[in-house]
Amino acid sequence: MDIRSIKAATLAAAALFTLNASAITDEPSEDNPPVSDEYSLPFNFAATQETFDQCINIDANGDKDPNDTMGYNNGIWSYVMAYDGAFKYTYSLSNDADDWLILPFVDFGDAENVVVSVDVRTESDPESFEIYLGKERTAEGMRVEVLKRSDFTNRASWETLTAEISLNNDVRETDNSGNKWCIGIHATSPANHFSLYVNNISIKGNAHAGIENITEEIGGEAKYYTLQGVRIAEPQNGQLVIMQSNGKAEKLIYTEE
Repeated sequence: MDIRSIKAATLAAAALFTLNASAITDEPSEDNPPVSDEYSLPFNFAATQETFDQCINIDANGDKDPNDTMGYNNGIWSYVMAYDGAFKYTYSLSNDADDWLILPFVDFGDAENVVVSVDVRTESDPESFEIYLGKERTAEGMRVEVLKRSDFTNRASWETLTAEISLNNDVRETDNSGNKWCIGIHATSPANHFSLYVNNISIKGNAHAGIENITEEIGGEAKYYTLQGVRIAEPQNGQLVIMQSNGKAEKLIYTEE
């Protein structure tokens, strides 16, 4: 049996456990109403049919099969009960993936940096995806890259990916929405790969984390810390850091001299 036949057989079996997805659209509508749930930090979003229905599912390349009566959901995101529940992107035979799953808004409050984590796994083929933070629940509204993976493979178990994101004032205060953000998961795998699964999306934040934990020392060379107060030996150009020097601690963007 060739790989295509194996994929077809696997999809047929998976379809028996697939629940109906919400309408495919990039705008709230009568079939896909605006989410009324209000989330704040810490944010924990486990994959269930209920939480999937709170997401916006954007088929950006328009390759959803209109004649899909078996629930294969090729070329789009869906909720499945496999692996104890997951959000799943299923491959398109002929088109590269360009499909977004955008979660509800989360009020970050006073948080100036956040830690985002997500559990990910695949089937037989390597998959590609990226995760963004956005101020609008559209593909165009995704503005801050959280993480990006190409040729990711982990069939044996879930793998937790984590990224720390700093939100400076230029990013936060460009509209009147306050410090509210939504996560967008963008499937970008090549055509005729297989399946990408995600679950347990979480966001934790800090307002001025770490500053109060830095012991001030008079004199000596400047020392640099993350916003959590962890010492940085070699800060990167453009990195948001806390600098301690001459008895003062201040937050700034590091610039190489």
